[in-house]
Amino acid sequence: MPWYMQDIAHCLPLTYATTIVRKVMVLGASVSAISTELMVLIGFGVVMLMIAVPMFNHAMTR
Repeated sequence: MPWYMQDIAHCLPLTYATTIVRKVMVLGASVSAISTELMVLIGFGVVMLMIAVPMFNHAMTR
């Protein structure tokens, strides 16, 4: 994959989710082994929630 597409892929949560699944299913990794990817996914979820709640409230008040 070209370098620029790899950089874009690192911004997508699916990259981290597939890494977690691969590590757990293939390597039998523990939670401590996938903690970095879990933190990225949790952080992504928190940021998206912080964006979505005000947008939802704004849409409901129209």
